[in-house]
Amino acid sequence: MKNIIKKLLAILLLIVLGLTAVAFTAGVVLLHKDAHNARTIELQNSSSPLAQSFTITDQNGAVIQGSSSVYKYVPAVVSGNEQNVPDLYIKALLAVEDSSFYSRKTKGYSIKGILNAFASELLARLHLGSEARGGSTIDQQLAKNLALGGYKSDKTLSRKLTELMDAHSIANRYSRNDILAAYLNTLRLTPDTIGVNAAWYNLFGKPADKPKDKGLYLAQIAFMAGLGQAPSTYTQQFDAAGKKRATTVLGVMKEENIISSSDYDMAIKAVKSELKINLGSSQGVPKAYQAYIAQVQNEVASMALPKNATIEIKTYATKSQLDYLQTVADHQAASMTENLPRAELPKGILTAISVVDTKTGHILGLNTNSDNPLLPISAVRSSGSTIKPLLDYAPALEYGYINANSTLNGNASSYSDGTPLANYGGNNYGPVSVAFALGDSLNSAALQTFQMTSTEQKNSIMKPLGIASAGYDEAQAIGYNISTLQEASAYSAIGNDGLRVTPTAIASIKVNGQDLPLPESESQRAMSSSTAQTLVNLMQNVTQSNGSEPYAAQPQWPGAFATKSGLSNFPESATEPARSQGAPDAWMAATSSGVSTSVWAGSPDMSGKYYIPAAPIDVENNVRVYLLNNTIRYMNQGRDMSPFTYTGQRLAASNAVPQIPDVTQPANSADIKAVQGLNPKAPKLSDDLQNYYNQHSQDQLLDPAKVYGAN
Repeated sequence: MKNIIKKLLAILLLIVLGLTAVAFTAGVVLLHKDAHNARTIELQNSSSPLAQSFTITDQNGAVIQGSSSVYKYVPAVVSGNEQNVPDLYIKALLAVEDSSFYSRKTKGYSIKGILNAFASELLARLHLGSEARGGSTIDQQLAKNLALGGYKSDKTLSRKLTELMDAHSIANRYSRNDILAAYLNTLRLTPDTIGVNAAWYNLFGKPADKPKDKGLYLAQIAFMAGLGQAPSTYTQQFDAAGKKRATTVLGVMKEENIISSSDYDMAIKAVKSELKINLGSSQGVPKAYQAYIAQVQNEVASMALPKNATIEIKTYATKSQLDYLQTVADHQAASMTENLPRAELPKGILTAISVVDTKTGHILGLNTNSDNPLLPISAVRSSGSTIKPLLDYAPALEYGYINANSTLNGNASSYSDGTPLANYGGNNYGPVSVAFALGDSLNSAALQTFQMTSTEQKNSIMKPLGIASAGYDEAQAIGYNISTLQEASAYSAIGNDGLRVTPTAIASIKVNGQDLPLPESESQRAMSSSTAQTLVNLMQNVTQSNGSEPYAAQPQWPGAFATKSGLSNFPESATEPARSQGAPDAWMAATSSGVSTSVWAGSPDMSGKYYIPAAPIDVENNVRVYLLNNTIRYMNQGRDMSPFTYTGQRLAASNAVPQIPDVTQPANSADIKAVQGLNPKAPKLSDDLQNYYNQHSQDQLLDPAKVYGAN
């Protein structure tokens, strides 16, 4: 039967392709007839390089990056005595993007490319082929880059036809070399650069000259030639996606006889062992400062600074703190926790640390043992249970579905689609208090609270926390993709009376000696003061005798510290023993009246080759608790660690959805109408929970099912 279906689909494909060919032929006729109506795009390549000279200091004026030029633009020359783009790069680029660029007779478009793109798109939609491929020529891509800045992805038919006409117009008026140079000069391969030459310099710390190491040179050529397909993915996920893309391009280069088999083998070896990129303009900068400088560069990239200027930036970091945090990230500092020896970091495991000032949002630390300095900033991983206070419990508390005295399900349960959900270790606890559920990190209770609130209610909290989503699936109740910087910032709201201040690393900027006015950091209320206070009280159970971290991460500052731990799971495709004995991600997040912190240790990929041992639990506990305790104890030295303060403020009216009335009081008509308008869900009650409720008086326990009515 499956074969018959495939044959029918194949016939359908041929019919559609035939119709498409007819339509395209008509389109080509229209193109030639109306090409004069296309916009007249002029190629005006600037011949002058653009650069910014940066000096970055800590808050005391100590230099963490000396004066260094960051090239924004270096014009590409593709032929003649002044050529500065390697021929080998041009051949590799054309092989993967537009192989007929120099040879085709059609002006600006390729019939074969368009038909191939359509066929792959159709096959992908029918699940009969791999990912769809683009069919745009270099001319078309240039037209899009010039018209749309290369940022927007408009796939409408009218946009494509206009793009074809623009490309045809360009191809009729300019030489192949002029068009190729213009295309290379419009590429946005890194956030801070325009054009391939500036990107090459900033990624590899040198111009595109042939180095002595031929294998490394070929690896760099392949990486740059393939980078245009998904620049942010290949740079931010360099060790996985970036190197895989470079390997793919090397394969194309070998197939097209651009390189020999021996050169291919040499380059593949270099991709695995030598190929590296310098993100955040970190060439020559000590590792302790690279991630922080990358964040500074991210913030600067969004500012309208002069293209050619001398820029001096003062940050909120201190060199001594960054130096120490690097020893923690490298797992080399002595343990600051009594009776908790420093655990050896498992082979191949990466770490990330982010620290923000709880009240001001100032970024104080960003460190990692990885060669990718963006890891603490924008590399997201599954948060495990550290998301539970933010996504599950906070909305349920804010909108009155639970309070500190409520009882939740402590037994194994299931998602709405019937997929089983167990607690860590497969344990069942029966009816449990909210404090026990969060303190012992019960998955069943987290799912129960997650199901109580709507997406709108969740986002009234998650949006001001800076981690909102258009929608949430139930699996995110116990694991949400996030970076350590995002999480540290989100946790700061819990310790700051429910207010989150947008994190920033930059304290001041001077441009050519003149102070640049900076806007005030935005402060938003993410939750009411009472919800923040309740979360602090609940999270302190994490470090009590029955908590998930009973012997370490104890609150050093009574009333001024709260924490949560988390683990994630490997996919089923991972190898053993990782599937049953390890985790790809181990987290600790904490807030205090001084600083808020998120730390992560985990595998560079999901294969199972590298993992955090989770059996016995002591191993992963020691790794993540070591990272957290050393970080937060050191960063809070010299600070006034007074208990958290609470103002009693409610969630801002602009963020909140209508609150559920106080159901413990006699209902009036307005309350009843409000409840009907909200149409709240009743928490799902298992049989053992219902029996528990039936055995206790209502003076002792409030039964949510009786309050809202069972569904």
